[in-house]
Amino acid sequence: MPCGCMWPGEWAATAGKGAVGVLRFLLGLLLVLAGGLILFTNLGLVDPAAAELVLQALVRLWPALLVVWGISLIFHRQPRLARLLSLAALLAGLALALSLQRGPVPVAGNLSQPLRVALPDQGPPVAARLYLRGGGGRVELAAGSGDLVHGALRGLARPVHVASYAQGEDLEVELVQPLPSPLAGLLWPGAATASWQVGLHPALPWDLDLDLVSALLELDARRLPVRELRLSGTSSRLRVSLPATGAYPEPPAAPVRLRFRLRSSRLELGVPAGAGLSLRVQGAGLQPGLSGEGLVRDGDRYVSPNYPEASIRYRIDLDLSLSTFHLLWEEEEPSPSPRPEPGEAPADGLPDLSPDGAVLAEASPAV
Repeated sequence: MPCGCMWPGEWAATAGKGAVGVLRFLLGLLLVLAGGLILFTNLGLVDPAAAELVLQALVRLWPALLVVWGISLIFHRQPRLARLLSLAALLAGLALALSLQRGPVPVAGNLSQPLRVALPDQGPPVAARLYLRGGGGRVELAAGSGDLVHGALRGLARPVHVASYAQGEDLEVELVQPLPSPLAGLLWPGAATASWQVGLHPALPWDLDLDLVSALLELDARRLPVRELRLSGTSSRLRVSLPATGAYPEPPAAPVRLRFRLRSSRLELGVPAGAGLSLRVQGAGLQPGLSGEGLVRDGDRYVSPNYPEASIRYRIDLDLSLSTFHLLWEEEEPSPSPRPEPGEAPADGLPDLSPDGAVLAEASPAV
């Protein structure tokens, strides 16, 4: 134009070039920051907990791209100023995200935290339910002795919230930990260093509800009278051994319900020889041919020929997404466990938890 002004189309083209340059600069900066953080963590130069915190903050910063785009459009004639303002906005947003994240989510530390729930003074409950949520390491769950729940959490992990609640004649126990990123343990090996060891009283019927992320689970329920199991695993490797008839005072009349929801995980399910199976698989999972395991197709389920008359029966529902499932037949049979006596003496040196819903004091990171 003669006046030196630009048509709207020319202005948009010029502004677009500046915006592309600033966005390219910002994207390159983010890639260098994320890649360098992962590299230094793998080399042992950065604490994995701090690295995970920064990466989670970066993921939460994606709206900053819109802010940077707006800055580049406004200052398209001054690309250096636009880059400086974009960098300042990015650093301010990262600092804000980190400060907010450190508040509600406890930072991981090198812990040695006892996990214990004592039997009620008035006697053992009729049944118990465990809700366990956590991950970022190895989880070992098996039959214990003495206490209702007894164990420990060690290693680089966030503290676990421990509580128990009376539900009629039953007792519900919660072991809850802030879940790690599904990429923990994949992006850097040192992120999965926590170790859970949890023992459950072997003479009580148990309902288990497990929610795990980036975990290596070893659930040995061969001596544990499980009534129902719900297991959700994301980016995890899971090994579950089911109880045989000898784990129960009397063979259960109804089938034991097992529900698995797996996302990018691997499940190895150990079933006692002679057990009856009724299994349904849903989703985009990968599993070997179940007909080769002695199961026959019956509608939408795979059923073992001995299912109607088996002394113990399992009704299994699998929801798989990019996961693998392996069925393993194991030899039975563990001996039955004695009924617990009221007021059994717990181990010394562990904090107590009353059955009215009190919460254990969270262990502080070791200095």
